[in-house]
Amino acid sequence: MEIIVENTSFESEGFKLLGRVYRPEKPGRYPAVAICHSYPGDNKNIDLAEELALNDIVALIFYYRGAWGSEGQFRLRDLELSTRDAVEHFLSFPYVDGSRIGLIGYSMGAVPAAARLSSDPRLKAGVFISPASDLGALAPRESLDAVVPMFINMGKGKLAGLEAVAVKEDLLWVLDN
Repeated sequence: MEIIVENTSFESEGFKLLGRVYRPEKPGRYPAVAICHSYPGDNKNIDLAEELALNDIVALIFYYRGAWGSEGQFRLRDLELSTRDAVEHFLSFPYVDGSRIGLIGYSMGAVPAAARLSSDPRLKAGVFISPASDLGALAPRESLDAVVPMFINMGKGKLAGLEAVAVKEDLLWVLDN
């Protein structure tokens, strides 16, 4: 079996977001998932997307605002907006069966995936892989000044606009929500 891999892009709140589609080669309409990636390290979920396409499921890997070349500044509070617009984007593909769509959230990606799954009735399935559900254990308020540089270092070369003040604001926002 062969698959087709194509680069794609779409607009989200005025920013161009990048991604890649993995799909079966044979014509038809297929179930589809968007993969919400983790806090950018080295894993882009390519192996998962390939395996899904080989099993007749369209997979969209998209990169949040400011991540891996997508326009804008990376902010934790904007992940759900990027995810919302990724869903709209893959619904426009003629080979996607819009009645069979879902999200996969990997680590940090489970946060926007859960938010979208709870608010978008078109999404029929969700999978969480190593979900980051309690950031308070990783970044307690009293340790934020020590944790922020770690987040910035992990995102170097992968995330645009990382500034200590913004990272700390976002971590506080996550802890409060």
